[in-house]
Amino acid sequence: TALEALYSDLFCLPTTASGNLGWFLCGNFGMIILNPAWTAGTKAKDILEKMVEVTMMRGAQCGGVVTYVRRHASQVCGLHGVRGRVVNGKRTTLSKLVRAKVERTESKAKRWGTLAQRGRLYAGHTRFATTSKATFDGCHPHQWSPPQRMDVYTGFAEHELKKCSGVNVEVFIC
Repeated sequence: TALEALYSDLFCLPTTASGNLGWFLCGNFGMIILNPAWTAGTKAKDILEKMVEVTMMRGAQCGGVVTYVRRHASQVCGLHGVRGRVVNGKRTTLSKLVRAKVERTESKAKRWGTLAQRGRLYAGHTRFATTSKATFDGCHPHQWSPPQRMDVYTGFAEHELKKCSGVNVEVFIC
């Protein structure tokens, strides 16, 4: 409750029977999927939804996920961050709203041919509004920096460090 949040956050006092600090802050979650076969079915989304459900204990008023897609189908290097943020309603479940938002984002990217085929990365955040209203503007992930063109090293191939020049780089904070 709001009283418990004030009790734990302002006075730094325990709110659990065991005497541990029971902070009412936020919940972060993430998933890196390396095998493209794991993204084909619903299993990855089931796990993502369960992760949101668990972190809802840390805040279920709003939340979101950032994932990455190519800017256009012919793009070889670099990905574009796409956020899906939602504000939970009185009779809705945040985990289901976040999952639906991710599925719509990926469906749109798939239609445009920009969905990355080699795997996925999801980073997300759920929130209990202790310092501001639970609004769309307060939802994470926030874009920390605008796209910037940079050189990016993508790994080794044939005993050589591979580099992509002039890649758009964006930073999001969860």
